[in-house]
Amino acid sequence: MDLAKLERLAGRPPVFTPGTEQMWSEPHISHFMLEANLDPEWEAASRPHETISNSIKWLVGEISPPPPARILDLGCGPGLYSLPLAGEGYEVLGMDISSRSINYARQQARGKNLQLKYRELDYRELDFTNYFDVVLLIYCDLGALINSDRDLVLKKIIQALRPGGFFVFDVFTHARRGEKAVGKSWEVAREGFWSSLPHLVLSETFFYPEEDAFLDQHLVLEENRGIKTFRFWDHVYTRETINPLLEKTGFANWEFFGDITGKLFSPQSETVAVVAKK
Repeated sequence: MDLAKLERLAGRPPVFTPGTEQMWSEPHISHFMLEANLDPEWEAASRPHETISNSIKWLVGEISPPPPARILDLGCGPGLYSLPLAGEGYEVLGMDISSRSINYARQQARGKNLQLKYRELDYRELDFTNYFDVVLLIYCDLGALINSDRDLVLKKIIQALRPGGFFVFDVFTHARRGEKAVGKSWEVAREGFWSSLPHLVLSETFFYPEEDAFLDQHLVLEENRGIKTFRFWDHVYTRETINPLLEKTGFANWEFFGDITGKLFSPQSETVAVVAKK
């Protein structure tokens, strides 16, 4: 074991330094992520299914134009939002980087005669112009992007929307992740979430106050193999820090909510949900 390399990797990296691995495209981990998505009560890869159902009711009843409006579901996973929205009569495109999730979503949609398509694609490569009535980016995905990618995605989203279209997204607040969330831990397992082989995982959370960003870092050491570095960045936002992002991107107006079911925002809200109009 290269202890000098391990010591270097385990330290606090410069802000927004990427890891060596991508969780969503790693075959072993993506299997567990799909299972987490499909668990109806576990809030991990997605929200509990009851919350998702309430979100869809809010989107259909209060936000979206009536069917057959076009909806783009970015980071759609296994289709937990896109499939029921298509069932309401919308024309829906689901997009996700995980081939495992997209394949599952396609299987669930097969034979249902819906206006529903899926694309396996990194949404940083989005390339539509004046096409969608609504774009969704749900479960705080925007906060997982580094600043340059976030700004790129926002520009691509407003380009993809028709005039008057809506961008619906949510992000975490400090009420969800305060500065006390930092810390470190380790575990040894014969097999588990991070690997099918015997492995050691060194985990640590860092806070970068200058960016209001947290880093969840996981170093995975497998016997007689190298060190895999997983880094998950997570911005936390306030309404005041969201405003300039939307202004800079060119949205006309927007409204804040406490969550993606349309609850009122309060200082205790763990998320800010935003409906922004082009």
